[in-house]
Amino acid sequence: MRQEHKAKDSSRLGTAPEEFERAHLIESVKIRCQQTLPAVQGVFLIMAIFLFMLWDQAPLSRILLWVGPVAAAQVLRLQISRQIMRQLDSMTFQEIAHSDKRLLRSSLINQALVGTGIWTVGAVETDNVAFFMTLAISLYGVGAMVNLASDYRSFLLSIPLLMGQPILYWSLQGVDELRIAAPLATLTLLMISSVRRSSRTFAESVAMRFEKSALLNKVEAERKKAEEALAAAQEANKAKTYFMAAASHDLRQPLYAVSLLTDTLSYQPLGETAQEIVSKQRQAIEVLRTLFNNLLDLSRFEAGKFQPSMKALSLDEVMRPLEAEFQLLCQAKGLAWRCNYSRVCLYSDLELLSRLLNNLISNAIRYTHKGEVSVEAAVEGRRVAFTISDTGPGIERDDQVRIFEDFVQLNNPSRNREKGIGMGLAIVRRINEILDAGLTVQSSPGKGSRFSFYAPLAEYACIAPSLRDLEAPDNAFIDLNVWLVEDDPLVRSALSFQFDAWGCRYEIVANKDELLALRHRSQGWPDALILDDMLDKGEDGLDIADSLSQQMPKEKMLLVSGNVQPERVRELQESGFSFLTKPISSRQLQTWIESVSSH
Repeated sequence: MRQEHKAKDSSRLGTAPEEFERAHLIESVKIRCQQTLPAVQGVFLIMAIFLFMLWDQAPLSRILLWVGPVAAAQVLRLQISRQIMRQLDSMTFQEIAHSDKRLLRSSLINQALVGTGIWTVGAVETDNVAFFMTLAISLYGVGAMVNLASDYRSFLLSIPLLMGQPILYWSLQGVDELRIAAPLATLTLLMISSVRRSSRTFAESVAMRFEKSALLNKVEAERKKAEEALAAAQEANKAKTYFMAAASHDLRQPLYAVSLLTDTLSYQPLGETAQEIVSKQRQAIEVLRTLFNNLLDLSRFEAGKFQPSMKALSLDEVMRPLEAEFQLLCQAKGLAWRCNYSRVCLYSDLELLSRLLNNLISNAIRYTHKGEVSVEAAVEGRRVAFTISDTGPGIERDDQVRIFEDFVQLNNPSRNREKGIGMGLAIVRRINEILDAGLTVQSSPGKGSRFSFYAPLAEYACIAPSLRDLEAPDNAFIDLNVWLVEDDPLVRSALSFQFDAWGCRYEIVANKDELLALRHRSQGWPDALILDDMLDKGEDGLDIADSLSQQMPKEKMLLVSGNVQPERVRELQESGFSFLTKPISSRQLQTWIESVSSH
C-alpha cells in the first residue's frame, strides 16, 4: 500500500520512482527518529500519572512487570534513533532501508509491550484499574499515531498489537463490556484512516520538496552552465574585440597606402589617358573606402555597444570638410552644389553626425544625374535643422521605409558597385536612432528627394577651427618640418612619396625610441608630429603623445588610427589631440598640416 501511494505521487509529480523512494524513506526515517525523544518523554509521563493513580489499587509486582519492559523498550528505541540520526547523512540507501526495518521492529515491540498492560495490570478484580489501563493504552495509541504519521505501513502493522489487546480483553468480559470494546475498535479504525491520510499527505509533500529540490538543482546547474557560457562569450568577445581592432588596422593600412599613392600620382604630369585612369582609380578607392567603413560601422552598431561621445561642436567643424569633398564630386559629375549653414555651435557626436551627413550626401550625389545637390543647416528655435535635397529620380512612397533596410537598393538590379551595396542608409537609420535625430523623408518620383533631421544647439559657445579652403599644394609646406611615427613599410613608402610631392621636409620613424633618437640628433621638435596609434610591440601613439605633451603643443600632434572600436575611438577623440581615422586621404592630411602652419 505504501509503495502504491509513493508510486502514484512520484508519477503525478513527474519524479523518478527510485529517486523519490529514496527521498521519501530518508524523510520518513528522519521524522520518526526526531519524534522519538518527545514520544518517550510522553510515555514516561503517562506511566508516572498511571502509577500515581493506581498505586494503591493494583499490586506493585504487576505494575512493575508491565512498566519495566515498556521502559526498557522505550530506552532502546531512543538509542536506535540517536544512532541512526548520527549516521543518516552518510548512509547508503541500503543502510537507510535497514534502519527503517529496525524502527519498524522497535514499533512492533513497543506497541505489543504497551498493549500487554491490559493483561498484566488491568486483569485485577477492580474494573477501575482495567479502565485506567485501557485509557493509558489509548493515549499511547494516539501518540503512536503522531509518531508514525509519516509511515503508514509501520502504524498499520503495529496498531493491532497495541489496540487489539484491550479490544480482545473487553470482548471477553461479556456482552455488557462490548460497549467498551466497540468504541475502541472504532477508535482504532479512525486512527488507521487518519494515519493513512497523513502518510499520503506526507508523501505528497516529500514529492513536492523533492521536485522543488530537483528543479533548484537543475536551475543551479543551468545557472552554472549559463555563467560558463557567459564567461566563454566574454572571452570570445574580448578576442573578437582584439581581432576587430587588429584586423581593422591591418586592413586599413594598405588602403591608406593606396589612397596616398593615388593622390600623389595625380600631382604628376600625366598624359590624358593616364589622367583618366588615375581618376577612375581614385573613384574605385573611394567606393572601396565607403564600403569598408560601412561594413565596419554596421558590425559596430549591430554589437549594440556604440555609445555616442556628445560634446559642443562648431558647425564649421562639421561642414567644412564635407563641403570641400562633395563640391569636387559634384563638379566631376556635372552637378550644381549648394551648401549653406549657420555659424553656430551644436551638441552632438562629431563622428556620428559627420557619418550621417556623409552617407546622405553621398547617396544624393550617387543617384542624381543632372540638376543639383544641396545641403542646408539652419537654426530653428533651440535646434539646427539639416536638409539634404537632390533633383534625382525620387522614391516611391512604398519604398521610403524599405530604403533604410540592410542591403536594399532601388533601381540597381545589376548591383552596380558604384551605387554601393545598400548599407549607407541602413547605417543612417542606426545613427538616427542613436542620436534621436528625427530623420524624415519627403520624395516623389521624378521630383527628387529631401532628407531632414535635427541636432540640438549647444548651451555654450565653442571655438570654430580656422581651416583654409583646400587647394593644390604648390609647395605650400616647403618651410614645414613634419615627423611621422609609422611602422608599416608600405604606408611609410606611400607617405614618403606624398611628402616628396609636396616638397615638405619630413622624417619617418617606427617607434618611440627612434623618435627620441631623432629628437636628440635634431636638437628640437618638428613643426608637426603625426603618430600612428597602433604600433609594433604594444606601443600606441596616444601614450607617446601624452608623454610628449609637456614638450610640444597638443595642437601640433595628430593621431591616426585604423582601430574603430568604440571605446578606443572615444578615448582618442577625448584625448585633446587631433584625431583622424584611417584610411586618410591626402586632402585630409593636407588640411590638418595647413591648420598647424596657420598657428
